[in-house]
This record gives sequence, structure tokens and C-alpha cells, in this order.
Amino acid sequence: MRAIRTSFAQLAKALAGPPGTKQRLSGLLPPVPELAPITLPPSDREYAQQLVVSLAKRNTKDAAKVEAFLLNWLGYTQAPEAIPFWQSLLDLKRARDSFASRRQSFALSALTLLAIKQGDSAAYAALDAALQHANPPVRILAAYYLGSAYAIPSARSRSTSWSP
Repeated sequence: MRAIRTSFAQLAKALAGPPGTKQRLSGLLPPVPELAPITLPPSDREYAQQLVVSLAKRNTKDAAKVEAFLLNWLGYTQAPEAIPFWQSLLDLKRARDSFASRRQSFALSALTLLAIKQGDSAAYAALDAALQHANPPVRILAAYYLGSAYAIPSARSRSTSWSP
């Protein structure tokens, strides 16, 4: 965990600098595979969420790579407390943001993972709310992911407090 915290601190320092610097942000990632199922403690999870928002303001392929890495980790954490964060990502977009649709997909898939693995009624409700999103592609993705959540029997059997 120390390597992760150190990496997060280095990323935060690099992101605090002027946007035009040529430092490779992906070189600051911890030496852990991207798809490793890491469970971040709450303080590290909140730090990673702040880093994601800061990375979204950068307009580089390298920043998008780091953002994807962090979003994978945050999704694997499966923290119900992160539902508002995932919902906020649906609206996070800057001018000429080529990563926005991928970010929205990460957010909706993380909500679906929460719904399927934990039967979290708030995750189901967030997916249902995304069906009314102002952005049509988000609505389409939300319909797909909500349908996926209901297609898996274990998700329906665990979530008894939410009904469509």
C-alpha cells in the first residue's frame, strides 16, 4: 500500500504543475498490473477519485491512460460509498474530451458491478437514473448495463429492496 500512496502523491504533485509540462504521468503509476483486483481503503479511494477528476482536465493520451488505470482500480474496489462519484463521472466532460465516453462506460460498469456482486439497491437506482440522463449515449449505455445487471440471476436474488 505504501507504493500506491507514494504513487498517488507523485501523481498529485505532477498534476499540480502547469498543464504544459512534458512529464509522463503513466511513469508515476505504482508497479501493479492494471487489472489487479486492488481494494483501496477509504482514504486512498477518495484520493484516487480526486486524481481522476484532475486527470480528466488534462488533454493528453498519457493522462487518459492513467485515468483508465485508476478507474479500473476504483471499480474493482466495489465501494457502495463511491456511487455518487460514479454518477458524477457521467457529467464530467471538458472541451474535445475524447475520453468522456470511455469514462462514462467505466462509471456505468462500476455501478453494474456493485449491483451484480453486492446486490446494492443504490447502484440499481443509479443505473435507473442514468436512463434519464441528458446525454443520449449515456442513456443507451445505461440501458445495456441495467439489462446486464438484471440478466444475472444472482443480482436479482440479492437485490430485494429495488423494483423497476
